[in-house]
Amino acid sequence: MKKYLYFYQYSANCVHSSRCGTNLMSDAIGDVYACDHLLDGKYYLGFMSDEYPLLDMVKKSITMQFGQEKILRPECQLCDVKMVCQERCLAHLNPNNLNMLCKRHYLFCSEILKNLKNIQQISKG
Repeated sequence: MKKYLYFYQYSANCVHSSRCGTNLMSDAIGDVYACDHLLDGKYYLGFMSDEYPLLDMVKKSITMQFGQEKILRPECQLCDVKMVCQERCLAHLNPNNLNMLCKRHYLFCSEILKNLKNIQQISKG
């Protein structure tokens, strides 16, 4: 599938990023998690302190397996809107391990892509 110029930037939003683990979350007491949607011991990175700097937690977070699982989802690999969607959030998986938002998000992203393709064609003259 052709990549479009407007999708060559990395998303600051983890939901639209190609991998998870880049949006850390800290609670009120300083516990840091690798995901702001999945707050449990599995994603716990540590307590923010001078002994355990935030940079170390970021490094640990981006190497966690759950962050890499997002880009391996087989049902997403051939999807027409993957460049916009980036497989969405793993917290939105249902008990069958399918994304609960996929059908609606596909329709939304398809409409966006259609309009952006038109804008790109118009700008080329």
